Amino acid sequence: RGADLAVLDCSFSSRSPGACHMHAEQCGKVAHEAGISTLVLSHFYLVADRSNVVRQAAKHFPGRILKAKDLMRLRV
Repeated sequence: RGADLAVLDCSFSSRSPGACHMHAEQCGKVAHEAGISTLVLSHFYLVADRSNVVRQAAKHFPGRILKAKDLMRLRV
C-alpha cells in the first residue's frame, strides 16, 4: 500500500480476459485499492489486444498509467 510504483501482470485486455492472469480493469482496481502513484501494465501476450489497456485500467485508477516496454527504465 502507498507505493510510488507498481508493475502489474496485465496479460489481457478487459474484453478478452484470461483464466489465470489479470486483465486491465482488474489492474486498475488493484492499483486504486493499494493507493499507488504510478501503475505500469506489464506481461502482455503477443496475441493479446493491447490497444486500449491504459484506458481500461483508467476506469478504476486515476493515477499515472504506463504500458511496459522491453528494457524500459523508470526513475523512482
